[in-house]
Amino acid sequence: MRNSSARSPDEARWVCPTCGKRYKYSRGLAMHRRLECGKEPMFHCPFCPQKCHQKGNMVIHIKKKHPTQYEEQSQAVVQAHVKAQHVQSD
Repeated sequence: MRNSSARSPDEARWVCPTCGKRYKYSRGLAMHRRLECGKEPMFHCPFCPQKCHQKGNMVIHIKKKHPTQYEEQSQAVVQAHVKAQHVQSD
């Protein structure tokens, strides 16, 4: 039987001191603190109110939640929209 105090390899042991969000790897926490924690999302979906802190997450959102619109508009158009928002927020 496992010792209950032993950590499983999948346990998220890196904790944000600001918001308490947990990460499995220190690099995840570092990225969270640099890009997300306490900051407004920079990327806004052109099709719904969804907002994301990271461009890649917005592209994934659009592909999953708005597949018809994604297919109708080229990837380049969606990518340009997301990139333009990022530039405007700088």
